[in-house]
Amino acid sequence: MNRAEKRSQKRKEVVEAIALRKEPVEVVARIHNIALRTVFDWLARYRQGGWHALIEKTRQGRPTKVTADDMKWLYDAITMGNPLNYKLPFCLWSSNNIRALLQKRAFRHFVEKLHLPTSGSPGFNPTETAV
Repeated sequence: MNRAEKRSQKRKEVVEAIALRKEPVEVVARIHNIALRTVFDWLARYRQGGWHALIEKTRQGRPTKVTADDMKWLYDAITMGNPLNYKLPFCLWSSNNIRALLQKRAFRHFVEKLHLPTSGSPGFNPTETAV
């Protein structure tokens, strides 16, 4: 049973206790550690649409940024490797080295989602020319 099914089952148990067994709302809410407002919302959904109204719909939300395989590869590269092994210019792991490593490994989708300090940080002006 996945999480959505467990949540739907909990809703059904709470509504069943109140609607069918006539248990007090406050007691059921306290036993299941649920806010009273939530219990009343579930009861309203049950009264409007029956048991099917308590089934959880697919959740909308932000998609995962990085796959588990990408994160494992990056973790292994940083913890067990040396930047010089990847022909990076500096021997310490900096945000720029991590970004360069990811670009070399064709993880461009990952680099776009990675929140590392950028070259636009204070004190850096790309329009200045070195003299």
